Amino acid sequence: MPRNHAWSSMEVWNWIEVEAELAAAQELGANVVRIFIDYGYSTANPDYALDPVSNFSPTTTYIEAIDEVLRIADRHGLKVVLTLFDFMPGFLFVDHAPARCGRGIPR
Repeated sequence: MPRNHAWSSMEVWNWIEVEAELAAAQELGANVVRIFIDYGYSTANPDYALDPVSNFSPTTTYIEAIDEVLRIADRHGLKVVLTLFDFMPGFLFVDHAPARCGRGIPR
């Protein structure tokens, strides 16, 4: 969302377009929308040049963009499901997780 910029940084979305699309969703009877928080864009690391394990905090401007989309959704009576980190190349955090793929889980 918006439909023409789905896999782009939320920071560059056209908010007039987002407003129109969420208004259309409301008119069609929707009560919830799902929005992906892209790991690379949210951390200003879209090409993964920085180590994703140590560079994992969303930028201030990305958080402000999330706030804006939440405000617009609220105006249209829509709940929002934020889907975090929808993609990370090779699931880079797996090697840093205490229990990966069932191994190391106390029984």
